[in-house]
Amino acid sequence: MAQGPVKKLQSERARIERYGTDGTLPVETTEALLEWSSALHPEEETVQYVSTRGEETDHAIGTVETYLREMRKVAERTLPNLLEVDADQFNVAIEEMRTGENPSVKSGGLTKKTLSVTQSAARTFFWYHDVLDPDEVVTYTPAIKSGHDEADLFTREDVQALRTHVEGQRNRALLEMLLNTGQRISAIQGLRVKDVDTDNGWFFLNTDRDGLKGADVRGRRPLLGARQHLADWLDVHPLVDDPNAYVFVGDPDHHYTDIDQPLCQGTIRNMLQTTAELAAVDKPVNPHNFRHFWTTTMKQDYGLNDEEIKMLLGHKRTGNGVNSVYNHSRDSKLRSNTRRKIGTNDGHGPKPLTPDHCDTCEEQLESHWMCCPVCRTTYGP
Repeated sequence: MAQGPVKKLQSERARIERYGTDGTLPVETTEALLEWSSALHPEEETVQYVSTRGEETDHAIGTVETYLREMRKVAERTLPNLLEVDADQFNVAIEEMRTGENPSVKSGGLTKKTLSVTQSAARTFFWYHDVLDPDEVVTYTPAIKSGHDEADLFTREDVQALRTHVEGQRNRALLEMLLNTGQRISAIQGLRVKDVDTDNGWFFLNTDRDGLKGADVRGRRPLLGARQHLADWLDVHPLVDDPNAYVFVGDPDHHYTDIDQPLCQGTIRNMLQTTAELAAVDKPVNPHNFRHFWTTTMKQDYGLNDEEIKMLLGHKRTGNGVNSVYNHSRDSKLRSNTRRKIGTNDGHGPKPLTPDHCDTCEEQLESHWMCCPVCRTTYGP
């Protein structure tokens, strides 16, 4: 008797667990695959898949099994470290499966129809784990765009509302890191106490952690408005005296928390969603949307050029991913900036990252200021 979708999914999960145990695949990959499949599953609630539009989304069990199987095959055939893949690597790997250049597929290669399912699976996997943007995955059949546009970007009012309603010092520090640095959530998760220098306002990425996609090679980065909130959190951090401890950890008072491990993405996503609901911010609050917000804001509100933005993000100097994927500058804002730069408009527009009051000394700030006039805390590059 043929297996039903539930049994097939159970068998696929058991295989992946075995592969992580016997060394067929890296443990990081197998754990990522299993968590992702749980997030897609319609009957599991420990983790939740949130679409690019910020909506909680389930998939049919048969689809979950198919997606899981296809991504497991990608890992087996060509890309075992799925959390360290960039878009070019993945797209080339799929094309080599289509042409038959990959020795692990049948002679003559796989059909576009078959591989389009793999591409669809990859878009959800890479989105869930914040490895790369779904739009960077080439598809053989027309794909629904992820929908990042001007309407999804946070306004200054949205930013202030999120700040007002986020609960706890740890969560405020994490929110400020997303707002001020443009880093992937996996990079922020991996930060250790020794990687953060709040005295001088810098942070370094954890070079021992997987999933940085080369971003670690471009040196230190400014904390900007996250500086004071990270300092406040580290003052009460349960492991602050351990330089190798992760910066963002769970609540040690919860019996299931392992504070030797970084805060999981499911917890971070739930925190952001709860904060957005309290703040009445009806926009995607997934970690990747903060990356789009940061990149667009740095370009249209703070005047950084592509090279400077790439350096801060950790992008390679080659390519134009900043413009093609992350930049959503509004035409009206670009026109206003142009008039100001050529001398026909001397007005100062509000800066999205400047708070109403200085986080360090409580001085009231004008919305267009990028530095507190009293204590010199910086709120812009």
